[in-house]
Amino acid sequence: MNINDFIHRIFEIKSVEEFNSLALQAFEYQREHCAVYRQYLELTGRLNLTPNSPFEIPFLPIRLFKSQDVVTPLPTTTASAQNAKGVLISGTPQAPSTPQAPGTPQAPGTSSSVPGVPVFGTPGTKKAKNVPGVPVLGTPGTPITFTSSATTGMVPSHHIVQDISIYEQSFRNAFHHFYGENFNLLALLPSYLEREGSSLVYMADALIKEAQQKGNTGGFFLYNHQELLSTLKSLSGKTILLGVSFALLDFAAFIKQQIPEKKEREQLFRNVIIMETGGMKGRGKELPRSELHSILSDAFSTAIHSEYGMCELLSQAYSFPLNNSNTIFAATDNKAHIQQNDISETGIFSTPPWMQVVLRDLQDPFKILSFEENGQSGGINIIDLANIGSCCFIETEDRGTLYPSATTATRTIHSPFTVDGRIKNSELRGCNMLIE
Repeated sequence: MNINDFIHRIFEIKSVEEFNSLALQAFEYQREHCAVYRQYLELTGRLNLTPNSPFEIPFLPIRLFKSQDVVTPLPTTTASAQNAKGVLISGTPQAPSTPQAPGTPQAPGTSSSVPGVPVFGTPGTKKAKNVPGVPVLGTPGTPITFTSSATTGMVPSHHIVQDISIYEQSFRNAFHHFYGENFNLLALLPSYLEREGSSLVYMADALIKEAQQKGNTGGFFLYNHQELLSTLKSLSGKTILLGVSFALLDFAAFIKQQIPEKKEREQLFRNVIIMETGGMKGRGKELPRSELHSILSDAFSTAIHSEYGMCELLSQAYSFPLNNSNTIFAATDNKAHIQQNDISETGIFSTPPWMQVVLRDLQDPFKILSFEENGQSGGINIIDLANIGSCCFIETEDRGTLYPSATTATRTIHSPFTVDGRIKNSELRGCNMLIE
């Protein structure tokens, strides 16, 4: 299989048939070249399997990313990433020494806890270097290892990414697929910035730089809520605020205190998408997604979006609110025309064309539930064709439900799904601890 051609083709998928063909090619290639996957197939008696569809392909348990280097060697001719530049981080807060409950934001300190982080907007400051969690790519082709945000006492997963340009193509294309290409991007991701190896920080950093290059505003924030509020007030045009759940809850409490009038909040956030991801990270009680969205929606006076991703995958799924045209940006962008029927209900995720969710029977991990029977629940398996350098077929420890597709447009070629929580007796993961 020609890997360069494969990588090009996955981001040009227009139909289920194209996806299925490329998925079968990926299986053949990874069965031969991914040592961990090949051993797993051999131990389960499926090494010589000849699948006729992607739903017959065995999925690798995600927990193996904790103990094994899941790698499919790629030829050195694949495109390599450009050198990363510094990341601008907003605010000069002192990181808290102990977790705080939602609604009690940390007061700004006099210096940043993150090495090299400048004050956002200060004339003459340089972009940050040596920012924890943000890989600096000095050598094209050098592998990068992303790690999961494991809760204290848990073993983190690790994902060796041989060619970072594949990840960049995947998250850029997916984000543009759903949100267009012209927006301000602010990231409220304190827990991710305070550790090394976050794939989410890498993605946010790249998208922020892209926004800045196009003349828009972008930056990271830690705990300086007042500066974030001031920044939001100063912006015009489309704005996305991407935040980890506990940080958004803290900011929501701050917003309601600072702006008690609902109409004022509606005016402030009329052109802002609030996108949650990542759970509470041990900073408070885990909330059902519906309750989390209700709290955030009340504070920000807008519907809430979600991002579903993990360090073991190079692609992400997104959920959108229905009947919330004020926050759907892509409809006005030339390269993305998301119409009313393309928007899923809140909490129902859609995947880009090169990523698909299928469900397995919780009693038999090798039994894939009938794809035609939408509305059923099971364990979430993910086919991510961008994972050609590791494993494209991942058995997660999340449970979910598939639903009939909300549109016949080519933008959504796979059935949408919900994430309903963790499978019983599975180890909780820091990147998805929301329980329905």
